[in-house]
Amino acid sequence: MIDTNQLRKINNLENIAVTAHAQQRMEERKISLSDVMKVISEGEIINQYEDDAPLPSCLILGMSINGKYLHVVTSTDKEYI
Repeated sequence: MIDTNQLRKINNLENIAVTAHAQQRMEERKISLSDVMKVISEGEIINQYEDDAPLPSCLILGMSINGKYLHVVTSTDKEYI
C-alpha cells in the first residue's frame, strides 16, 4: 500500500518520472508537472490499486495550481514517483 507521507518526502523534480503516455495526456489536458506535484503534496489518496504492475499505484485527488480538481494516478518504488 502506498503511503501519502512517503510520496510527499520524495516529491521533487529529481524523483519524478513521467511515462510517455502520461506526458501525452498532460499535454492534451494542459496539466503541468507543477500541478501534479501540488496534488501529490496536498491531495488525498482516494483509491489504492495494489495489484497494478509493475508497481502498485494509487489515485490521488487534489487541486491544480489554478484551483481545479485534478486526479493523479501514481506509483512509487520508494525512490522515484
